[in-house]
Amino acid sequence: MRMFKILILTLISLIFAGDVYAAADTAYDINIDVKKFQLDNGMLFLVVERPATPQVAIRLAIRAGSALEETGKTGIAHLLEHMMFKGTKNFGSLDYKKDQELQTRIEAAYQVVLKEQSKRRPNTELINKKIAEMDTLRREVQKIYVPQAFSSQLGRNGAVGLNAFTTKDQTQYLASVPSDMLEQWFSIASEQLFEPAWREFYVEKEVVQREWAFRYINDPGGAAWLDLSTTAYSAHPYRNPVIGWKADMEKYSTRDAIAFHKTYYNPTNAVCVLVGDITLEEARRLAKIYFERYPAGERAPETVTREPVQQGPRESIRYLKGARTPLVRIGFHGARMDTKGFYALDAMTMILSHGRSSRLNQEIINKGLAQAAWSYNP
Repeated sequence: MRMFKILILTLISLIFAGDVYAAADTAYDINIDVKKFQLDNGMLFLVVERPATPQVAIRLAIRAGSALEETGKTGIAHLLEHMMFKGTKNFGSLDYKKDQELQTRIEAAYQVVLKEQSKRRPNTELINKKIAEMDTLRREVQKIYVPQAFSSQLGRNGAVGLNAFTTKDQTQYLASVPSDMLEQWFSIASEQLFEPAWREFYVEKEVVQREWAFRYINDPGGAAWLDLSTTAYSAHPYRNPVIGWKADMEKYSTRDAIAFHKTYYNPTNAVCVLVGDITLEEARRLAKIYFERYPAGERAPETVTREPVQQGPRESIRYLKGARTPLVRIGFHGARMDTKGFYALDAMTMILSHGRSSRLNQEIINKGLAQAAWSYNP
C-alpha cells in the first residue's frame, strides 16, 4: 500500500483561551430536569431524579486541571488524582500512626536528595544513601499498607465504574453506586478528596513516569498530540501535557502535591453530579453531613497566561523511530467554551466526521487518500 493511503488525518479545533473558563453569553434550553443546591461552603450539587433503577451515577469535578500548575510542577494535578486513591486516616493502613511516621522519614530523606541534586557538585554518595534509606522505609510501609481500600470497600457493596481522569481544566472522579449504598460513597469520597494520607507517593511517582513513556515515547499518536499542543501554544499552559514533562516529574515531592491540594481541592472548587435513584432532599441531607464539614477554601483563578495572537501558520515534523504509519494533526484556534461559536464547532465536527456520509469519510477515506480521518472539538 502506498504511504499516502495509510495517512491518518485529524482536524482539531483548539480553544484559543486566555481564560481557563468563560462565562456563557446565551441561554440554551435543555430538556433535563436538573435540580441544584449549594452548601454553605460553596460546593455545588446537581441532581437528576431517575428512579427507574436502584442505581446512582456520580461525577465529582474539581477545578484543578493542569492549566493551573506552576512552572516546574507540570503534571502534579494528574499525580494528585492518583494519590486520591491511596487512602486516608481511616482507610488504607493497618497502623495509621506508624504509617505517618514512616512517610515523614521518607519525605525528609527525599528533601536531602533534592537539595544535593540542585548543587553544582552534588554528593552522589549521600544521594545514593538517602535513596536506599527511602527504599527501606517504603518496604516497611508496604507491610501495613492496604491497597485499593476505597474501590474494594465500595465494590463489595455493588459500586462499579470507580475511576478518575485529569484534563487541562479539571479532575473528575466517577462512580456508579447502588442507591441503598449511596451514604457510604458520600462518607468515603468526602474523606478521600479532602483528607488524603499521601502514602505511597514516591511509588506512584514512578508509575506516572512509566506512563509518560507509554504515552509519548512508544506511541506515535501520543507523540503527535504532544507536538500539536506545544506548536499551537507558545505561552498558554495548554501547551503542557496533562501528565507533565518528565523533567518535572523526576523532582516532584510530597510537599508539592500537598501544596497543590491545599490550594485547589476544596468545596468551593467542587461540583458533584448525581443522576439516578436519588431525591434532591436525600442528596442535600447527605451532602450536609459529609461535605459541609470542610472549609470553603478559595476558588481557582479563571484566568491564566494569555496566548499571544498567532501571526502565521506553524509546523512541526517529528520522525519517530519504529513508527510505520504517518500521522497528521491539523489544529485551528477556535471559540471559547460555552459560546455560540464553540457549539457551532461541535456541530461542524459532526458534519465532518460522524457517520459514513460525513465529509471526511466521503472525500478522504472513501477515495483512498487516508486510512482514517476525523475531527474533534475539545
